[in-house]
Order: sequence, then structure tokens, then C-alpha cells
Amino acid sequence: MVEPADDNIPIIDLKAGQRLEVEADAVLDRGQEHAKHQGGVAVGYRHLQRVEVAGDKGEFDDDEPHIVRGVIEDDGELVLTDEFGNDLTNRYPGKNVDVEDVQDAFVFHVETDGSLSVEELVLRAVGTLGDRADELRESIQL
Repeated sequence: MVEPADDNIPIIDLKAGQRLEVEADAVLDRGQEHAKHQGGVAVGYRHLQRVEVAGDKGEFDDDEPHIVRGVIEDDGELVLTDEFGNDLTNRYPGKNVDVEDVQDAFVFHVETDGSLSVEELVLRAVGTLGDRADELRESIQL
């Protein structure tokens, strides 16, 4: 009942009468060494978006929704978009708004499986990136 993930990549061809013997050890642990056992269930990011009021809408302008998600920057203040149903027309009725990405600013969304807090997960991830950068720096020095 076991099948390869891709039929075009042979794992091993056995001749008639040959067999494959497999031995494995299972370890109960928190999975700190393998990516499939990470504490992060859903992790993503997007650019922080800056919103500025451009002026009043004209008399015949449509009130088409302008949907944004996560967090926006409004006059230097960070605002959760849940507060206005993710629709800028609810926050700025009758106004034209300009939305632009803030360069080098990101909003992260992190959910864990409960084995680590979000703060601990992010701090460990940053530490791991630092360790890997140090290892790369050491390995390429002449």
C-alpha cells in the first residue's frame, strides 16, 4: 500500500528474489530538528500598506469596496483592518484613498500548534536564521 510520491523517480529496482530490509528508530520529541515537526502551523507575511485620503469622492463616483487585510498605516498609526471590516470604504466613507506598499515594512501572521508561543516561535526562527548566516559566513571565508 506504499507508493512513491512521483512515479517518474524510482527509489530502487529489485531483481527477482531480492528484498529490501529497513530498520528505523522512532523518537518521541518536540521535533526541533525536522521541518515537518515545526510549531508554526500558518505563517505568512505581506507588505504594510499606507493609506492616505486623496480627497472627496465625486457626486457620481461608485462606492466600490476597497478590501485590505491585516494592518494598515494611517497617519503614522498602525490600524487593524478588522476594525472596519477590511473595507476602506467603511473607514473613509465618501473619500478617495490612495493605498501604497511601505518599502521594507512587513506584517507577519503567525499561528502555532500550541507547542510554542508565537513569541517563542519567532525568536527561535530568528535565532536559527542568525546561526545559519554565521555558518555560511564561516564556510565561505578564504
